[in-house]
Amino acid sequence: MTEKPLNVVIVGGSLTGLFHGVVLKRLGHNVRVLERANPDNLREHGAGIMARDDVQAFLRKHDRFSDQPYFVLGEPKIQFINQNAEVTRTWDMQLYMTSWDTLYHRLRANFDELQSDYVVMGQRAPQIGSGTASYDFGCNVTNVKYNKESVELEVERSTGLLVQDLFAVINGYVSFDWLRQTTSTDLVIAADGPASSIRRLLCPGTERNYVGYIAWRGTVVESQISEKSRGLLRTCLNYFIHSRGHIIIYLIPGKNGSLKPGERLLNYVWYCNYAKDSVELRNLMTDTEGHCHRITMPMDKMRPEVCAQHKLNADRLLPSAFAEVVRATSQPFVQCITEASAPKAVFFDGHLFLAGDAFCTFRPHVASSTNQAALHALLLRRTLTSGTLQLRPHVTHPRFSSKTNQIAMQAYEAQVRQYAKLTGLTSRESDRAVDDINREYHMAETVAAIGLAASIVQLLKFGTEVVGRLQEYRTRSKEIPTVFHDISVQLPLLIADLRVTKERAERTELPSDVAESVSTIVGSCRDHIKVRVA
Repeated sequence: MTEKPLNVVIVGGSLTGLFHGVVLKRLGHNVRVLERANPDNLREHGAGIMARDDVQAFLRKHDRFSDQPYFVLGEPKIQFINQNAEVTRTWDMQLYMTSWDTLYHRLRANFDELQSDYVVMGQRAPQIGSGTASYDFGCNVTNVKYNKESVELEVERSTGLLVQDLFAVINGYVSFDWLRQTTSTDLVIAADGPASSIRRLLCPGTERNYVGYIAWRGTVVESQISEKSRGLLRTCLNYFIHSRGHIIIYLIPGKNGSLKPGERLLNYVWYCNYAKDSVELRNLMTDTEGHCHRITMPMDKMRPEVCAQHKLNADRLLPSAFAEVVRATSQPFVQCITEASAPKAVFFDGHLFLAGDAFCTFRPHVASSTNQAALHALLLRRTLTSGTLQLRPHVTHPRFSSKTNQIAMQAYEAQVRQYAKLTGLTSRESDRAVDDINREYHMAETVAAIGLAASIVQLLKFGTEVVGRLQEYRTRSKEIPTVFHDISVQLPLLIADLRVTKERAERTELPSDVAESVSTIVGSCRDHIKVRVA
C-alpha cells in the first residue's frame, strides 16, 4: 500500500461497490461511491441471497456488527419435492440465507455509518486509520479516460440539486453542461453490475446475452402461509422440477432484517423457459404502459392479467405448498437470465478494476454473484497490502517499477479469471443437468399426451356421429324423444371440452399424471360406449 491515501471512486453502490468500499476505507483511503439510482428507487429485485464462503470470510474480518446475525440458519439440507408434495430425496448441505436489503444496510453501516433499523449501531470504538467515505445518489458515469497516473470520470447528476438549480438550467440561465462534472481520481472500481456502463466503454464487443429462460421472484411473510405448507417447506431449501422449469423456496430475513419465526420471508425463484424474441416473452415483459422491458419487469409495472396467469400456472404446475407461496405473493416480478464476461478485469495500469457482475455475470444456479463480489474485494485488499501494486510510483520506494505493477496485476487477473471460469462452467453444467431432468419429465408427459389425444380422437369421432344422427332424427321427426333430449344438449358441450383437452394434450400442457388419469377415464368411456352399441 502507498503511504499517502488514495482517492478512490467506486461506480455502483450495490453490494459489490460496498464490499470494496469497506475494504478501501479500512485501508485508510478516501472513498466516494457514485450510485446511478435515486434513493427512493434503490431496491434490489433479487431479494434472497446465499451467503457463501467468501461473503462469510469478508464479514468475519470487516463487519463491526458481527454480534448481530444477518442470515437464516436453517436445517442443513436441500429437499426435493414431487408433484404430490412428497419429499423424494435430500442433500446434506448447510446454507446461510440472507437478503439483499439486510446485507446492503449491514455494509452501509460499516462503510459510511448509515443509520437504519437493520443494524443497532450502539457504542463502537472509532476506526483508527480509516479513510473517509461518501455515498452519492443520482450520479451516472458517462465516460472514463486514463491520464498518466489518474483516471478522469465524466459524471451526470440527477439528484442533490435544488429547485432553483433545475429552474436555471431549464430556462437557459446556465448550460446543461453545468449538470455534468469531471472528477479525477487515483483508483476506480467499476461495480455497476451486469449492465455495466464502464464495461461497455472499455470492452465494446462484450455482449450481455439472454440464455433462454426467465426467473419469477417474490416473497411472502411466512406467517401468511398455512401450517401444513410450512410443515413441508420447513427451514431448508426446497426444490421442485417440472417439464419446462423448476422452482426453489427458502427462508430469508424479514422486515428490517428480522430473524424471528413468523416474521421471516419465504422467498421463491421460479425459472421458466421462454424462447428469445418469442411472442410469449414479449407479452411477459410488456408493462402496464405498453413498454417492453429487456431484462427486468419492475414489480409495480406488471400487467394484472400477467400476474393472474402466473398464479394460475402455479396452481396447475406446482405442488400445493409451492403454489400457495406463489399465490400469496402480492408483488412478484420477472428477470430475464443473462450472462456476460469481460476479456480482462484490470485496466489503465492498475488504476481501474472491473468488479463483481461488471466483470463476469453468471447464471444463477450456483448462487455465486455475491460471493464473487466479496472475493474480488478480498483479493484487491491482498494485492494492495502486499506492497506489489503501486498506483503512485513517483512517491514510493524506487525499487517499485512498472514491471512490479504488471506482475501484481497479472496475479490478481489470474485469480479472478480462474474463479469466473470455474463458476461459469459449473453454472452451465447445472443448467444441463436440469435440462436432462426436464427432458425426462417432458418425455413422460409427451407419451401420456399422445395416449390421451388418441383416446379423445376416437371418442370425438363417435360423439360427432351421435350428434349428427340426432340432428337428422330431429329434422325428420321435428322432435326428439325425452330419453335423448339430455344427450342432444350435453353431448355437443362434452365434444367442445374434449377438443380443448385434446389441443392442450397435443401441446403437452397437461402434467403426465393428469394426462394419464384423463386418458384412463376417456378410454373407459369409449369402451363402455362400444359395449353398449354392440
